[in-house]
Amino acid sequence: MPLYFPRSQKKLVVMILATAGVLSLVITTWAMARVSAWIVGHDSVGMQMDKEGASLEHALAEIFLLAKDWYFFGIELLACAIFLGLLWHTLYRDEPNGDSSKGES
Repeated sequence: MPLYFPRSQKKLVVMILATAGVLSLVITTWAMARVSAWIVGHDSVGMQMDKEGASLEHALAEIFLLAKDWYFFGIELLACAIFLGLLWHTLYRDEPNGDSSKGES
């Protein structure tokens, strides 16, 4: 026998899962940026990257070091907030009282 969930509970579950996914993305990105900046901040790692021809990657890592990853983190938080806001609007926007798709006659 299949379980029946009301539409409002399905919307709530989707919103909770999306929020959890976005928060895990933000936390993972922040942690990876901190660890990467710490590793690349060492001179020996930078020299090794330059020696192996990874100058583009080294330059990108330096940008993250200079920005202290707060700018990128802020942009990511803003994008996540916009995404969750649009999802909320899509799921919970005001629907008309009468369902016009049923075609009352």
